[in-house]
Amino acid sequence: MLDPQHSRWVFGPTILFTLLLTLVADAAAQLRVADRGRWRGVRNGGPVGSGGYHDATRNLSVLPAETELREWDLGATSLSSSWGTPAYVAICEFPRSTPGAGLAWDEQLGTRLYAAGVFTQLVAPGQPAVANVALHRMVFDASNGEAVLLTMTQAATLQCWRFDGAWRSMPTPPHFDPVFAFGGLVYDPVRRSVVALTDQGCWLFASTGTQWNSAPAPSGPLITERALCWDERRGRIVGFGGRTGPNQWVDDTIEWTGSQWITVSTVIRPTRASGGIMMFDRMLQVCLLFGGDSQFGPLDEVSAYTGSSWSSWSVSSVSPQARHDAMLADDPRGAILFGGATGTGTPLNDTWLWTGEAWQSLGGSAPGARWAGAMARLTTSSILLFGGVDGSAVLGDTWVLDAPPNAGWRQLQTGTAPAIRFNHAMAANPQGSSVYLFGGTDSAVRYGDFWTFSVGSGNWQQITAGNAPPARDIHAMTFDSVRRKLVLFGGRDAAGTALADTWEFDIASSTWARRTPATQPRQRVNHVLVYDSVRQRTVLIGGYDWAGTFLSDIHEWDGIRWAQRTPATQGIPEAENMAGAFDSRTGRAVLFGGLYGFGGPVGNRTYELHEHVGKSALGQSHPIDLTITSQPAVGFGQAPLGVSVPSNAGLAVLLVDAGLAAQPLFVGQPPLFCVAQEVYLQGALQLPLSGSPVATLQLTLPLSTGGRTISLQAASVRNSSCLDVTDAWFTRVRQL
Repeated sequence: MLDPQHSRWVFGPTILFTLLLTLVADAAAQLRVADRGRWRGVRNGGPVGSGGYHDATRNLSVLPAETELREWDLGATSLSSSWGTPAYVAICEFPRSTPGAGLAWDEQLGTRLYAAGVFTQLVAPGQPAVANVALHRMVFDASNGEAVLLTMTQAATLQCWRFDGAWRSMPTPPHFDPVFAFGGLVYDPVRRSVVALTDQGCWLFASTGTQWNSAPAPSGPLITERALCWDERRGRIVGFGGRTGPNQWVDDTIEWTGSQWITVSTVIRPTRASGGIMMFDRMLQVCLLFGGDSQFGPLDEVSAYTGSSWSSWSVSSVSPQARHDAMLADDPRGAILFGGATGTGTPLNDTWLWTGEAWQSLGGSAPGARWAGAMARLTTSSILLFGGVDGSAVLGDTWVLDAPPNAGWRQLQTGTAPAIRFNHAMAANPQGSSVYLFGGTDSAVRYGDFWTFSVGSGNWQQITAGNAPPARDIHAMTFDSVRRKLVLFGGRDAAGTALADTWEFDIASSTWARRTPATQPRQRVNHVLVYDSVRQRTVLIGGYDWAGTFLSDIHEWDGIRWAQRTPATQGIPEAENMAGAFDSRTGRAVLFGGLYGFGGPVGNRTYELHEHVGKSALGQSHPIDLTITSQPAVGFGQAPLGVSVPSNAGLAVLLVDAGLAAQPLFVGQPPLFCVAQEVYLQGALQLPLSGSPVATLQLTLPLSTGGRTISLQAASVRNSSCLDVTDAWFTRVRQL
């Protein structure tokens, strides 16, 4: 029941005992690896775009590339399952059984269902008997719950198909000229018709119809390969670009009102192009245009159309040059990258700022060039740098980078300091305005000493603590700000052996303790370790196992257990010596550069790890699942948070919080015959869900939540005494 005085959901005693839980089996999270390096927009890869759609359940645009499907999230693209071969796959929304799902088709790959990053091959009766496809489009007919596919072969033959679980042919819109036959394809839900443009005009195929019917055509010259989409906010079809002949591109914007096509005059226009991919973003309430082919070749651009004007959403492609062993640290403005070495071993001393959307060169004076030093956030407005190698000498200097208004590097002259070294690890305790340093090497000796630098003293001080880890280098360390412990993992010991040990240093008691969980990541060096303050987990990423394997796996540590979040080959690309930090501004781990295998390239890609909408970092495999039916947004075009959960008894509750508890909440055993489960949310806000067999909720969030990540977990009554509890999910509230 709902307590009106405190606006909180109050559980009865039986339900309370069911909710608060014992530890049970672990379940995999859905960490998303976002590639934010070079691929800012979407190159369609072919002479005409192959379609795409907006997945409102995860607030992502799903777009086909030449060899894979990608997801676009306001500048970030993430890799999905590869096609395995170059293929210009047609794709459209197909939410018949799964919200946010899509249907993909290609003459070689067949029919596939795509949902939340996973492809499922479908054995679909009546597979289209078409070969040598040159151009195609596919759209979803929401009235019939069918996909409609229009193909044109290299011999300029048009064919049309529909799919509702099985393929069957349908009439083809009239056409004559093989060059201009493929003008575009889109679905109009108001008139419940598929709309096709050909050289013979505009044609509508009604959802209840049996043939194509003529409608007014766009005025002016014949244009092929337009980008078309349905603008849900204004109830109109929007078209852009195309070409009137070889190398004759246009930049006209047209709209279908339902009775006629009109040309819209705009001051700003995207680049003249044909074959772009355009879709309606249901959260932003704008039409997004991706890529296309132009006089400049395939475009890497994104533009947005509001109904009256265009604006460019392309992100600057300027980024740091490829490097390994660079240093990356959290900063109030984003994340700061410094130094590293090129593929030829040349040390660097450039300083860059990652804003969460793009890189900016900070310039100005800087420490000497170096690689394999260490850097950590010292205060809310400064970063500390120590040591490294300048190519010929090992360094032992200390520097501070101040944020504006006192921006710039300055060297500190300290009374005492660690010996010269590189390949050491540093971690920050921002609450204490201090940085901790452990280990490293000067090429001759591997160190096992432990130091701290504090703002208060302005000096380094060595810490003597019992039961300290053995000497090592190329290890990693971070600070768990909730449990107030340093976490150290792996590296190479004095004998040159790769390690797989986990150590923690308790700030309060000033003691080290080796942790020995039942399972842990494999041995490794040159990995990344960051503390995710949103999920309250230490995250371990990649590295080299010292036995010939470059790693791409991702693991998380909650203080008791290590849990692998991705298979060893399905995280980031296999790499070591990547620079990594947790960007507190965006709530995401950031990675840059690195070495990709023996003799492989040096990286210049930027990756982010986050759970756009994903399950809890640690938790059991729950019997029911929470579904995000609409992603929240605040500001212009505000959208509510929509959730649903199975609830046969018609009684459920949604817990909303800023983050997970460090450990599962526990107050007692569940009632007899009820299965123990885990809750990770305190539940700052507890809301009833209603409905059976599915309980739903639409929640409008306040403006203050914009840009923040919130955590969600739901419980549903299964019978008179037991509850089923979902995994915890995360969703980021968009600020529009």
